[in-house]
Formats: sequence, structure tokens, C-alpha cells
Amino acid sequence: MTTLLGAADKKLPTDALEDYKQAGRLLLDAAACPPLVYQQGVYLIKPWVRGAGGNALYEYSWTSISIIEH
Repeated sequence: MTTLLGAADKKLPTDALEDYKQAGRLLLDAAACPPLVYQQGVYLIKPWVRGAGGNALYEYSWTSISIIEH
């Protein structure tokens, strides 16, 4: 992913779009909790990750996160 993004960063945005899309797909497929940038507390957590997230009042303790068999 680092190599892919490094190569994309050296291109014009219009030429790098497919590289960034491919990197995004890699991140979604491989990361347990892909980072999203929102102004609100929004989480995208894989179904095989337990104990991560939060609600309107608080964020769950990150010490209780576990990965179930998948």
C-alpha cells in the first residue's frame, strides 16, 4: 500500500485516481478498522472485530477489542 500511494502521489490527481481507488480497496479489504475522516464519530468496523465503536455518549474502551475467527 505504501508503494502504491507513493507512486500515486507523484502523479497528477487525474492520472493517480485509479491508484488511489486500488489503495482504498486494499485498505477496506485488509484493515480491521479503516480510518475515515468525518466531523462526527463514525466508525467502519469489520464484522470480525468485536468491542470497537461507540455511541452518542462515549467511545468504547479500546482495550476490549478482539478479533474473532474469520
